Amino acid sequence: MNSKIPMTLRVAIYDEQLALGMISSEDLAYIAGFFDGEGSVSIRIHHRDNGRLCVGFSLTISNSNKNILDWVASYLGGKVYINTTASKTLVMYNWQLRNHKSLKIVLTALLPYLRVKRNQALLLLKAISLLKPRPGTRKGINRKGASLRHPDEYFNQFCQLHQELLELRESEKNRLLCKE
Repeated sequence: MNSKIPMTLRVAIYDEQLALGMISSEDLAYIAGFFDGEGSVSIRIHHRDNGRLCVGFSLTISNSNKNILDWVASYLGGKVYINTTASKTLVMYNWQLRNHKSLKIVLTALLPYLRVKRNQALLLLKAISLLKPRPGTRKGINRKGASLRHPDEYFNQFCQLHQELLELRESEKNRLLCKE
């Protein structure tokens, strides 16, 4: 049965369209499983040259099959890139989604189907919920929408979530190794 998920999530964000309102629950579950196996969740924290704190988030899926990543991007938005740091014998590609509004929508849609990366997704949603608009900008979005600057009072909260994410990755890797 190819049931459509009743969502009104067709949202235009920075020339991208999220087509989640048109995706079947089976396809959404497939993408979640694919992400569980081949994906990663990232929280990046750094200070810019001007001293301002910058926080960025991303979901990434790496694979040698560009067509499947293009298919994921057609529903979830984001971009597909050639992975220049991967093996020299096999061409690898990365699908990446970095816009915090898109991430929130996509993670919420994938969450019921995630198994391995469920806790990482919950941590990223928690980090996104801490975002506050910067003074003097339209809704706190920078030019590209990929990351936001925050006052230093948020630094400790984001660092704690980043550390929890790293610990989750390590514990999940160890748990998978023990099952083999």
